[in-house]
Amino acid sequence: MTKADKIKYSIAFSLLAIVLFFMIYREVALYDFTFSKGTIMETKSGYRGGLDISYNYLIGNKIFTSGGFINTSYSNKEYFLRKRFPICYSNSNNTISEILITPSDFKRHNIPYPDSLKWVLPLLD
Repeated sequence: MTKADKIKYSIAFSLLAIVLFFMIYREVALYDFTFSKGTIMETKSGYRGGLDISYNYLIGNKIFTSGGFINTSYSNKEYFLRKRFPICYSNSNNTISEILITPSDFKRHNIPYPDSLKWVLPLLD
């Protein structure tokens, strides 16, 4: 193995370690979470299809902005724009949040899917 190969493998391993660290940190942070309401402020076409969304949520008197993805047709963007959905955010780092829209989002947190969001189901891919 050449020195250049060792450098490539070291860089690849380091990037993988960083990605894993942030994935684990996000999951741990969302274990200690609080619920609030978020409003979808922007929708745009996702690079893998679907909708990339930007949403705001209020904690105390401070507005936070975060993003997410909805696996739905871009033509459904108007159905989601300016709509309010539950979000959960980390108590230890309020900038880490997740918007809860699909049944799988709620299932991840062991929460039953609310009847008030059943209108979303036909829009999901």
